[in-house]
Amino acid sequence: MIWLTESYRYIALVIATMVVAALFYPQFSLNHDSSWYLVATRMWLDGERLYVGIIEINPPLAFYLTAPALYFAGSVGLAPTTGFYLYTVVLSGASSLWLMRIVLRANLSTGAQMALLIGGIAGVFVMPVREFGQREHIMLILALPYLYYLILGDRGAPIKLAERIALGAVAAIGLALKPHFLLIPALIVLVAPLRDLFSRMIDPANLTLGTMLVAYAVFIAAVHPEYLSQIVPVATQVYSSYGGGWVQVLLRREMFALLCFVALCCCRGKLADGISLRLQGAIAGALMAYLLQFKGWNYHVLPFSFLLMLGSVWLFWARGAFVRRDMLVGALAIVVLVLTLGRQVELGPYRAPTTAAFAPFIERPDMPVLVLSSNVFASFPFINEVQARWSSRFPAQWYIPGAMVGLAQADCPREPQQCARFDDILFRARTAIIEDIARNRPELLFVDVRREKSYFEGLTFDYLAFLQRDPAFDPLLASYRKVGHAAGYEVWRRQGD
Repeated sequence: MIWLTESYRYIALVIATMVVAALFYPQFSLNHDSSWYLVATRMWLDGERLYVGIIEINPPLAFYLTAPALYFAGSVGLAPTTGFYLYTVVLSGASSLWLMRIVLRANLSTGAQMALLIGGIAGVFVMPVREFGQREHIMLILALPYLYYLILGDRGAPIKLAERIALGAVAAIGLALKPHFLLIPALIVLVAPLRDLFSRMIDPANLTLGTMLVAYAVFIAAVHPEYLSQIVPVATQVYSSYGGGWVQVLLRREMFALLCFVALCCCRGKLADGISLRLQGAIAGALMAYLLQFKGWNYHVLPFSFLLMLGSVWLFWARGAFVRRDMLVGALAIVVLVLTLGRQVELGPYRAPTTAAFAPFIERPDMPVLVLSSNVFASFPFINEVQARWSSRFPAQWYIPGAMVGLAQADCPREPQQCARFDDILFRARTAIIEDIARNRPELLFVDVRREKSYFEGLTFDYLAFLQRDPAFDPLLASYRKVGHAAGYEVWRRQGD
């Protein structure tokens, strides 16, 4: 009876949170990556071929996860962005209710259960306030029930075979978005006693996860072979230039929060219960995933930040009596909470960087537009918010910066093959841009003319001069005239349009 009472309360809390989120998030800009996926997925559904007519560095799962949002939005007459927000809210709510089913049946005190449940709600509804719908957020939504199942370990109630298979299957969909994510469950499994390692590895949830990941790899090779043959080779050559330096990666509030969490765990051995240890394994896996990407971008740190927050909440509430006897423990837990959840709340909803500057040049919906920039955020969500038609196969010109930097740093007389690879990548980028302009006839070109362009590491680069190395570009450019400047971009309009 107590279990049912707590269930009703938690269901009511989840429903209320869903309603608030559904009203709150659509008022703000959608993050740039999710905005690009809405546009690119629509291109794909309309017949463009992934990794040929749409050039994206990530494997195809994100497109398949975005498609239901577009079908939903179209079926009820909503804008794609609004439909995507509501779709993500519903997924978050379903994940939260599945957490309830797992946690409320576990062998835990009511306070410990509420700590995990409220932490889960915060993780899928509040902490991603700036990154709502990003792949890291979607991963958390889909994988959290499975991760909770692993973290609870022997404190969890027995779960039927069908549900354990479902936990692994749904988690696989989220974790497969990026291979780095797999470090999180791997470290949870590894931190427990070695004598039980084999039995944990062959748990039906883990076997299902592994089977689906293998099936996904086979699916990519069979259905989207261009990803492996075209995108991966280029990405290994040039994508390392994207991201910040070590300062941006390491000097974050979350890293200070990690130091506080380590101090919190070391305060008393009594804190080292099984759940705490498995949470520490999850945190270590998320930290490794963040560092392997080494970009320093806020959404990359989201899983690590969430698990740090959850760990501090667990230690604060589940060990409440001990916390009250040692103020240092309580203070450290609160500091971790402020530096993780508080930091994301402080950032607030995503704000479109270019819409206000670029929108005055847009005369009507469905106007074909192309932005020449190395930044995805230069084009998205601007394109979605003005309802323009995107006229490029790229979300941003991500081929170019790494190849330019690579050429500048290479010793071409001694490394002719390496320089030839960079030259070929630049040739392919130039050819693709010119083909897109010729085919799609964008009415507006926004050209990045900032002196310091992102990811070029200080190199001077001129997009128009780069394109003019191909004689086919000058006749195309002749049909445009420069009509203004906006936020460091030249604006060119097709004559007669």
